[in-house]
Amino acid sequence: MMPEARPRVRVVDDDLETRELLRGLAESVDLDVEMYGDAAKFLRDFDPSHPGCLVLDARLHGLSGIEIQQRLAARKVSVPVIMTTRHGDVATAVEAMRAGAFDVVERPLLSNSLLASIRRAVEQDLRRRSSSAESSQIRLCYSRLTKRERDVLRLVASGLTSKTIAAALGLREKTVEVYRSRIKRKMSARNSADLARMMNTIS
Repeated sequence: MMPEARPRVRVVDDDLETRELLRGLAESVDLDVEMYGDAAKFLRDFDPSHPGCLVLDARLHGLSGIEIQQRLAARKVSVPVIMTTRHGDVATAVEAMRAGAFDVVERPLLSNSLLASIRRAVEQDLRRRSSSAESSQIRLCYSRLTKRERDVLRLVASGLTSKTIAAALGLREKTVEVYRSRIKRKMSARNSADLARMMNTIS
């Protein structure tokens, strides 16, 4: 197994002073940080496999933060976006939120509120990735079940007893118990409640 990548904050802002402020904020809580003063270079270099978040200037020269957000959405890239806007720029803030921004922070940036937003965004991304990885693992285990095991699993996940499952499938009750044990082992499940949760995850 590859070690999990460290969370990374990607900042796209054409103001050097702002980039250095954001670098200091990220590093103060032990987050890796990448700085970009140019949107086109960011889009070329961006690696979505790293967990973390983006901090985008809504009013970048060239491609704006909103346009970056839209291009990533078109690529089906899911990453929390914190958009920074100028004071009183309500229209841009609304547009960013409608496009799915995690948060909008008004400039000049307030260190404490921005840092709190960055930490929440990173935590959300880590949870999403963990959930996605778990779902992929469950699907892999499920794909290795035989057709009969899948039939039994669906009924087990519905809360039916072995006796009821046996009657429904024309099996002996002891045979259903053998299937239950085999399915739990293949799915790495502790009990029927685990199996039900797994089926809900992939349904």
